Amino acid sequence: MKRDFVSPEGGKGLSNTNSIIFFLSWKNQAELAKLLGTKAPVVGRYERGEVNPSIEVAKNLSNILGVSLDYLVGNTDLELDSTVLKRVEDISKFSEEEQQKIYMVLDALIRDFKAQKEYRTA
Repeated sequence: MKRDFVSPEGGKGLSNTNSIIFFLSWKNQAELAKLLGTKAPVVGRYERGEVNPSIEVAKNLSNILGVSLDYLVGNTDLELDSTVLKRVEDISKFSEEEQQKIYMVLDALIRDFKAQKEYRTA
């Protein structure tokens, strides 16, 4: 079962700017709490923005949820899952010249997909 955690008005806790913080595929808070090494009421307090987790807990939470720490704390609306982040890390290990070639291919693919999408909706 997927649950959306929505920040309280005024944006406290983990949700400085995002109204939807993260999505859980857990059945209950106790399951997530166990993975974090804490108790369910503490997870509830994180959800409601009553307390902020430590940096280490936030890092673990982002790893468990498979989202970036920036997404979790509301610094971005872009949800980069671990697969996307891994690909970005892999590209960064190439030389500048190799990276430019990869970007050129990606840009062409993105352009083509956008054109196909526009063509289908027109």
